[in-house]
Amino acid sequence: MSSGLTWDFDAAQARFLSQLQQVIARSRRGARHEVMVNFRGALRFCFAVTPPMGGRQSSVTRGDNVRVDFAAGKRQGQRAIKKDISRAFQPIPSAWKQTAMRPGGWERIQARFGERVTRQALDKAPEAVLAWYKSKRNRSRKIMGRPRLPTWTTSIKFVEQTLLKEQGLTASGWLVGANRFGVRGIPQWITRHGGKVGGSVTIRDTETELKFLVKNATQHNASASIQGKIATALTLQANAMARSMAAQINRERIR
Repeated sequence: MSSGLTWDFDAAQARFLSQLQQVIARSRRGARHEVMVNFRGALRFCFAVTPPMGGRQSSVTRGDNVRVDFAAGKRQGQRAIKKDISRAFQPIPSAWKQTAMRPGGWERIQARFGERVTRQALDKAPEAVLAWYKSKRNRSRKIMGRPRLPTWTTSIKFVEQTLLKEQGLTASGWLVGANRFGVRGIPQWITRHGGKVGGSVTIRDTETELKFLVKNATQHNASASIQGKIATALTLQANAMARSMAAQINRERIR
């Protein structure tokens, strides 16, 4: 875990807490209410920054009313899946399967698509192609390099459809926390994976301390990368608090 990412997380956490203290100082609803509301907001942003939603670039709206755009995040994920598939495979039209069954068919296929197109590669079952594809991904679930395995288009379609059905699996690790703290509006493409990825909630509530801890037990990324993404979520919520407080101050001045 690099010191840079650790510092980013610590700085983001410190800013979040500082902004929260300012909000509490001006609030008429009490500390507990403000802690709950803004923790819920930070948790919602955790969904936005969890791969492959794209974070600030794709799944967080711009302007004064910053919010999580789950539909845009889903589209970003679909684009990422299709981009990786294009790097992984050399598509061979399935219409050529009939040619492969005829005498001299494989020679004609190679003459058309290149010598890398072998019977051994194309004879892989769709399930075997999917297993090969997943074996070529790193911890971030990105294809390593550009292997371009020659593959029938029907098998590529099977891989794509399977991966699209898995979309939202990583983010589902936040569902335990979202359900506990009342984060609403989580779309079905994430909630359908409820229980598949571990998650946990820890609450410490005493006379002097109120502490919430939510964990997403995904194996998607290295801990340092996840820490950096949580830092982004904390920063987004800190910015939301700052905007809300500035708007409140302006309204009071107008009065």
